[in-house]
Amino acid sequence: MPSDVCLTLLMGATVGQVAFIGEGGRQELMPVNFVVVDQEIYFRTSSSGPLSALADGRDNVAFGVHQVDSASGRGWNVTVRGETSRVDETESVEFANASGLGTPWAGGDRLLVVKIVIREIDGRRVSRA
Repeated sequence: MPSDVCLTLLMGATVGQVAFIGEGGRQELMPVNFVVVDQEIYFRTSSSGPLSALADGRDNVAFGVHQVDSASGRGWNVTVRGETSRVDETESVEFANASGLGTPWAGGDRLLVVKIVIREIDGRRVSRA
């Protein structure tokens, strides 16, 4: 799929999955609520959870969203690859909040904001027909 279509699909989603290498070299795949602002993905996490390590900056993470309709046998997925960093600037956090970065579904304090700068984006549609 063209990157502009992938970005549109990404922006229409509210839950995605972050893939990264965690402690001890373990592969991790974790769901997050997110928002896209200026081609950057923002999400909240706790300061002590596994996702908090991404605030220190990682240059090789993946992020994915998808939609599947089992009845019709149709669906799509979008995968992003990029770098992460902590969002400390009050203005950036406020802008992400105003753009829809709400309270995550996961409980507890999730005050740490992390962003993924999109380096690559691609996706595909699938259909049984």
